[in-house]
Amino acid sequence: MNNENLDSFRTVVYPELKQRVKGMSLHDAALEVNHWCHEKVTYRGSDSRTSSPLATIRTSYGRCGEESTFTVAALRAVGIPARQGIIWVPASLIPS
Repeated sequence: MNNENLDSFRTVVYPELKQRVKGMSLHDAALEVNHWCHEKVTYRGSDSRTSSPLATIRTSYGRCGEESTFTVAALRAVGIPARQGIIWVPASLIPS
């Protein structure tokens, strides 16, 4: 798991995200933030250390650690409580 670096990410993205989730239920707002994150950042594997959410949005890519940190920070920016977690899924349950 990663720690969210303290930067100005939340204040930078809040105005855009606020408009996207305005009037939505918590469930729908969380899904909308997830869609927004998918629009902003794509996966790219690397060996580098985890970058901050603001650095991730500026480069438009990150590995799984950056993507999860980015999504948690975006959810928190609009007041949705979020934490990173690790979930183990057996290979037999993953669609091919």
